[in-house]
Amino acid sequence: MFGLQFPVSSGRCTRGAFMTLMKVRENFQGELGCEFILVIDTEGLRAPELTSLENSYEHDNELATLVVGLSDITIVNMALENTTEMKDILQIVVHAFLRMKEIGRKPKCYFVHQNVSEVSAHENNRRDRVKLLEHLNEMTKIAANMENKTKFTAFSDIMIYDPEKDNSYIPGLWNGVPPMASINVAYSETICELKAYLIESMKNKGHRIGDFMELIESLWNAVKYENFIFSFRNRLVANAYNQLAKKYSELEWKFTKSMHNWLAETETVIKNQNAQTVDSEAAQCKRAAYVILGNEEVNMQAELEKYFSSENKDASLVERYKAEFLTSASCLRKKLESSSISKCDEAIRIHKENLKVRNIISAYKEVIDKKVASLVMKFREQKYKPDEKILEEEFEVMWTNIIAKLDVTALPEPNVELELLTLLKKDMTLKGSSINQRLNNINKLPKQEKLHVHENKVKSLIKKIRKTLSFGSSVYSSDKLEVFLESLTDICSECIKGKLNSESDYIDTYGLELLHLINLVCDGKKDFQITSDTELDLKLFILGNAVGDFQQMHKEFVKKNDPLICLGEMKPKYCKSFQYLFLEKDESWERAKHFCDFWLKPSLIEQLNRKLGYEIVDHILENSESNHYRTRGYFQFTVMKTLLEKSNFSDYLEYISDYETFVKKWINNCILEKCDFHHLQSIVLSNITKKVKRFLNEPRTFQFQKVSDFLEHLKKGLRTDLVLSDDMDLFCLKDEANIKEFVENLEKSLSDTEAEIIFEMKAVDKETIFSNVVVKPVDELFKRIFGCGKQCPFCRVPCEAGGTDHKNHFASIHRPTGLVKYRSFITQDLCYDICTTNVSGNKSFIDKSGSLHLYKEYRTVYPEWDIPPDRSFEASDYWKYVLKEFNEQFAKEYEASPAEYPEKWKTITKAQAEKCLNTAFCMK
Repeated sequence: MFGLQFPVSSGRCTRGAFMTLMKVRENFQGELGCEFILVIDTEGLRAPELTSLENSYEHDNELATLVVGLSDITIVNMALENTTEMKDILQIVVHAFLRMKEIGRKPKCYFVHQNVSEVSAHENNRRDRVKLLEHLNEMTKIAANMENKTKFTAFSDIMIYDPEKDNSYIPGLWNGVPPMASINVAYSETICELKAYLIESMKNKGHRIGDFMELIESLWNAVKYENFIFSFRNRLVANAYNQLAKKYSELEWKFTKSMHNWLAETETVIKNQNAQTVDSEAAQCKRAAYVILGNEEVNMQAELEKYFSSENKDASLVERYKAEFLTSASCLRKKLESSSISKCDEAIRIHKENLKVRNIISAYKEVIDKKVASLVMKFREQKYKPDEKILEEEFEVMWTNIIAKLDVTALPEPNVELELLTLLKKDMTLKGSSINQRLNNINKLPKQEKLHVHENKVKSLIKKIRKTLSFGSSVYSSDKLEVFLESLTDICSECIKGKLNSESDYIDTYGLELLHLINLVCDGKKDFQITSDTELDLKLFILGNAVGDFQQMHKEFVKKNDPLICLGEMKPKYCKSFQYLFLEKDESWERAKHFCDFWLKPSLIEQLNRKLGYEIVDHILENSESNHYRTRGYFQFTVMKTLLEKSNFSDYLEYISDYETFVKKWINNCILEKCDFHHLQSIVLSNITKKVKRFLNEPRTFQFQKVSDFLEHLKKGLRTDLVLSDDMDLFCLKDEANIKEFVENLEKSLSDTEAEIIFEMKAVDKETIFSNVVVKPVDELFKRIFGCGKQCPFCRVPCEAGGTDHKNHFASIHRPTGLVKYRSFITQDLCYDICTTNVSGNKSFIDKSGSLHLYKEYRTVYPEWDIPPDRSFEASDYWKYVLKEFNEQFAKEYEASPAEYPEKWKTITKAQAEKCLNTAFCMK
């Protein structure tokens, strides 16, 4: 038809695709609308020895997909020997057309029927067209089911095809049997008509070279990565996955926030209970928790089901991840259940400890109350009305005498060091005679320091214990040990911080938990074998540094709960109430101000710190940069783009070598920079005070005659919002009052107290405010974007899979392995190749146990990782640029030689790196 000839082999046509450019004559270019026509010929598809469309025929499907996607018009040659092969070819074509529908193209299809007899028999041809269309529709349904695209039921859903116009019936070339037969003129005429129809269809549909090249690149990547766990080079699929991850993230935060709210209310309720009611109230709260957990899990799974079953056109692209995300929802429920219930139990334990202390204080208060009453009677009998100064002097004498006579027992001082040492000896006693001999000679733990270890301390410990370690591989042993020690101390530090924030007293269980944590970390370390001597050194080191924190923990608990100290803190309250009684200063305003200052204000500040963390997280997730935390992909893109903009080697080094710490610092700095803490404090405080004021204005509030009854009503009514101190009875030494007047003044005074708190908070710096919040925003945001926390075993790039319970880990961009210390054993040059190249070749790697494996067999060692094998896939321009820019610094840091990367890397600019990043994360 065009006078072209493509290469073929003997017998069956050569498998493959061939194309050529045909130049259009200059006098016809204006009419046709293009300068060249690109003709592509595919030969040898569907070899007879292959039997499976989904597996063995994959090459044919991909080739057909690529060719169809590049074409504006696809001509299907129907000159076949039997109907079975025709169906096979139709399956290839329809499957290819269906895939092209995913990337937004809908080409035109034209069928050519060769060697057709009785060309003039129009009725027969019409029946053939109907039968062909039935076949096409049938094949469309089959392909759609294979691709989970059941909404496509007809060929016209995915392809431009008119059964009346888009068919040609071409008779045979010969009249009779060659070589004596004559040429069939009808053959040439039909071919000429077909050519004219095609040229007419092509008019004014030309592509620019740049657009066509972009189309080739897009199609090539779509086909190339189709069989990987997920293709982030396919923009529609990537966007669909991002939308799914974003939806899951929103549902995850909604679920988590519900449990946070339950926990906050439960802790407040528990703190308002007495010894008789705490267990029953706690049990009721737990029952409510299980109801919330069940409802939220059902709602979350229902929302996910709705997402997949909706008319959202992109949902079908990620249908295969449906089960994975539904499972993640169940796992989230289990995690939140375990975390919330354990925190509830801890709150119950702490409150019960506090109740014991309160009982002691209550007994002392009764003695003081009797002394105050006797002093009141004394002055009244003398008919003497003292002024404030005399009252203060009298009260001071009375207080000193009472405290001196009280048999106040201070809380016992635990010997934390001795207890930890005893636990250590018990933990290590079965480690052998040499260990027991060392333990017998240890009478105290090493010098106490902060658990955050300085570099010189780590190196001194490395020097001491590195000789006792048995490494699976000698390469980077010091580096591995240093990273291990820093990781261990960080983990233990986080454990101790959690205990310190609980506001409870030290118990030996904390020491046992710390030892158990060390054992878990050591047992999970396969890079090197940790001997018993090394294990003892590590535990001595960690426990020695933990002693100071645990002792400080006890001191803080004593400060808040020791009976003598608590009585001392109540002295100003007693003195003020004492003065009111004597001077008969029962003016409602003064009493209301007194109540706000000593009881409401501390409770408001406590509740402010409890709720501020949630408010900060909500603010971050709702502001203009909320997308950064919606999915792991968005967050990765933001971090990597900022790193590129700053181009600071130290930042890149920390990002690569200690990703978790880097991310937490990043989030922390982002919160400190973006959040107006004082504004958020005002919002939270305002919400709390509004609840209090609404309660004060309820009709029931004014029915009471005694202050004590009103305060009991107040405490009960606000039990989920405020923790009011148990010593409010001190306020009731004068119990008669005009409750309505008192409540009105209390509401006015509450506004003044709110303003005072806001004014005082403005003098507090951000870091202090941030450290005082109960719910840590950094931890909450970190959970959202950190994911499973797994990193590629070779280049350490983080896993980007959504959900929390995915079966396989993957990453869209792998980086040169030299960035994580990989080097040539011969030259010591940093490596510049990437994982996708390595796993397709014959190179080897050493696993954590020191065994040698081929990269192509990596899944025998790391079965949970999916790394696409592809020699043609190079490192992204982003990481090429990073290695090129900081090659010398990385080499110096890793004590290696600089990478000998290809010469063309030197031309990569920052703009190209940024463009690559945008493309990789679909941010164009």
